[in-house]
Amino acid sequence: MFTGRTFYVCVFATIITLVLANAHVLAGPLSDFDDGTLQGWQPATTAAFTIPFGGLLDLQLAGGNPGGFMMATDTSGGGLWVQAPPAFNGNLNLYTDLQWDEYIFPNSGITKPTRPALLGKDDATVWVNMGPLNPTGAWHTRSVSLDGADWTLLTGTMSFEDVRADATLLFGMDVSVTTMPTLECGLDNITLLPEPASLVLFVCGTATVLLRRKHAR
Repeated sequence: MFTGRTFYVCVFATIITLVLANAHVLAGPLSDFDDGTLQGWQPATTAAFTIPFGGLLDLQLAGGNPGGFMMATDTSGGGLWVQAPPAFNGNLNLYTDLQWDEYIFPNSGITKPTRPALLGKDDATVWVNMGPLNPTGAWHTRSVSLDGADWTLLTGTMSFEDVRADATLLFGMDVSVTTMPTLECGLDNITLLPEPASLVLFVCGTATVLLRRKHAR
């Protein structure tokens, strides 16, 4: 049986091993579009995001940041809303920030940036984050906090905190509202950044279990 310093060295080594083994969980979901698919992203199906919006959603195998990327072609003049796969939905309280790379194709008619939105479980409440309009013709990384300060209530009555606890993530790739012809924009490396406290709790919980086992012997 381990005693003293040897035991605690083993505890530390076990915690490190478990953290590394669960890194994919602790890191949050990631869509990098490098596997030849859209990785579950699709045009929004909720009625509020289909009319008068519309367009085409395509996978580009090269030209991303790097590799493949998701490209929206706005054919409606109102933009295209795209909906995240299940890994990005649900309880977002475990995450602090939403981060992604975006590329806006050069066009003098561009008037809006891409904008993330959180749809509440009532399918009626929507909170949006506009952010800056980045320069066109290059990839730029954007990050928005999930604390609600920079989000605006678009429709519905649910609070931001209630929506965040059970949300559907969408992106409004509607970089123009007034001009035609078609405008295009791309997204890559979409991810949710985890709450540091989640890692601390994981480590502390593991250590507590191991210490209880030692003292129970």
